[in-house]
Formats: sequence, structure tokens, C-alpha cells
Amino acid sequence: MFQYTVYRKKCAARFTVGSGFVGFEAANIIPETVNNENPNYDWENKIIISLTVDEICKFMGLFDGVVPEISLFHSGSKGTKTLKAKKMDNGNTLIGVDHTLPDGTKNSVSGISLTFENYYAFRTILSEGILSLTHVQNKGA
Repeated sequence: MFQYTVYRKKCAARFTVGSGFVGFEAANIIPETVNNENPNYDWENKIIISLTVDEICKFMGLFDGVVPEISLFHSGSKGTKTLKAKKMDNGNTLIGVDHTLPDGTKNSVSGISLTFENYYAFRTILSEGILSLTHVQNKGA
């Protein structure tokens, strides 16, 4: 399994690649720990989005400057999830995710800023993700 996490002042983001799984996770900081030397993030209430090969390619296109922004939408029994990412003028990538549960409750994580260095780490992991997903798909064929 490959995993890379970026921690920011108010939130954190993580790409994970496992056997046949590529996921994006985002969590807000626990407010009471914001001023701690090692703040804690609310991973219990994280937003998880499983990415398809096409969605990974959209991320890579964004990171490589092919498209200026992307929007991913997932809907299912656990509600709707939306991920929006945009390349900023300074070269960073800004990501925000929303999750609306079936009962209307909303959870949002915004302001996830990825630097150029984060971009390369995420891009490498996403490349592995494509290999993982296509390998599993080809095994089942």
C-alpha cells in the first residue's frame, strides 16, 4: 500500500493506493488542538472518495496543467460527495470536498493547498493507482 498525507493549518488530505483501490481522504483539524505543536485531525469524520482510472487521469491532467480545474461527483446510498480542485496562479493546487449525507447533514473540508512538491508525490502515487486498478481489472477479465 502507498500513502501520502499533507497536513495544513485547518485540514489534511491523503491519497492511498491499495490492491484495486485508490482513495482520496480529507479531514478537518480538531479545533481544540489547533494551537498545539502537533495538532490532531478528525480522521473519524473524514471524507473518502474512491477514484476511478478516469478520475485519476483528470487529477493528473490538472497537476500537469492540461486543465485548469476539475470537479468529481459521487452519489450513492451514503449521500453525495463532490471534490473540486483548481490550479492557482502561484502554481499550487487548491482542493475542497463536500459530503452531504442522505439526512441532509453536511461535512466539508476546504482550503487544502498542494505545493509543487506535494504534486509530485501525489502524481507518483496516482500513477501507481492506475497500475493497481488496471491490474485488478485485467485479472478479472
